[in-house]
Amino acid sequence: MVLVAHDVGPVGGMERQLSVLVSGLLAEGWSVTLISRSCALPARRGLRWVRVPAPSRPFTLAYPWFALVAGALLLRHRGQLVHTTGAIVPNRADVVTVHLCHHAVAEQGVERFSRAHPAYRLNARLGALMSRLGERWCYSPARAGHLVGVSSGVRSELLRHTALDPSRITVIPNGADTAVYRPDSRLRLAARRRLGLSTEDLVALFVGSEWEGKGLLHALDAVARAPYWHLVVVGRGDEARYRALSRQLGVERRAHLVGPAAAPPSHHAVAGAL
Repeated sequence: MVLVAHDVGPVGGMERQLSVLVSGLLAEGWSVTLISRSCALPARRGLRWVRVPAPSRPFTLAYPWFALVAGALLLRHRGQLVHTTGAIVPNRADVVTVHLCHHAVAEQGVERFSRAHPAYRLNARLGALMSRLGERWCYSPARAGHLVGVSSGVRSELLRHTALDPSRITVIPNGADTAVYRPDSRLRLAARRRLGLSTEDLVALFVGSEWEGKGLLHALDAVARAPYWHLVVVGRGDEARYRALSRQLGVERRAHLVGPAAAPPSHHAVAGAL
């Protein structure tokens, strides 16, 4: 199998899911050629990494750059099963895993940026347009053999925004490793101490980036209305803006923005609600 993705590693939802997928395929006896910009997986028998020399920012440069270079590299692997993550290469793919439908985001009218600088906002708007054009091309019946949505909601969005027959869109939901994500009183106590929280504090957890689209503002507003609750935010976003919003709402001491984490289980142990 040839697997094409931007990045693979322990930090980030898609990156972590891809790491587990590769490990599972290798365990089942597959040989995997990974075409990606970065790879944090250890060297293993059956795994070959082909690095894509492409920048990660700005998106309006990184997205087409990766598509062209990775697409050219993919031509060398004709005849193999091709699995991509999202609309990221112009080549035909046998299987595409879809975590997010950009057409649906545009339909909802949510702007997925918050920084005030005009150049940043222009880059974000152009990036959103490029993502939708990429979906239109990559998810066409001639280009996508089968789409795998990570939820029934994503499948419904793909049915609305693509011309694929419903039989070619499947749902395989994300899962959690219960050996890792489980109640652990010692981990809970240590994690709370690091954040200055007591065992009696009520704590909610928000995990993810794309804060505007995922509604972090609403979560902060909810904490402002519930004075006994703390909110721990794990992920990458416009921290300056949301710290300012926390101060405006009077919850700066109860909103804990800890940034992206390579080991989120400790943060899950902190929380009583997600």
